[in-house]
Amino acid sequence: MGFSALTKVSSLFIIQQPATHLQTPIMYIYAIIFSPIVEELICRKYLFTKLHKQYNFWIASILSSVLFAIPHWNLVGFLGYVFIGVIWSYYYNKTNNILVPICSHLLFNYFVILFMSLRG
Repeated sequence: MGFSALTKVSSLFIIQQPATHLQTPIMYIYAIIFSPIVEELICRKYLFTKLHKQYNFWIASILSSVLFAIPHWNLVGFLGYVFIGVIWSYYYNKTNNILVPICSHLLFNYFVILFMSLRG
């Protein structure tokens, strides 16, 4: 995926907030480290696993991903969050290792923040 394609994809997930909110070190730590760990443990490890015991992959994945997308409070990026949640559900289901979606989520958040800082 080229730089411009990554920029377009990452823009789907950016909440339009004043830059000052993202310039504090604690926000970087929260967004890049804490958030991916907590969200993946809740949405993939707990919700997806529980739903997948009752439903097929697609239903479990979409439901857990919708629940992942809702707290991000980004109506414009809602489908993008659902899509990336399905991808992370696939990673988790394929590997049965929660560290795979955690690391992917961590890298994704890092690049989104990096692109946001490049935009100004």
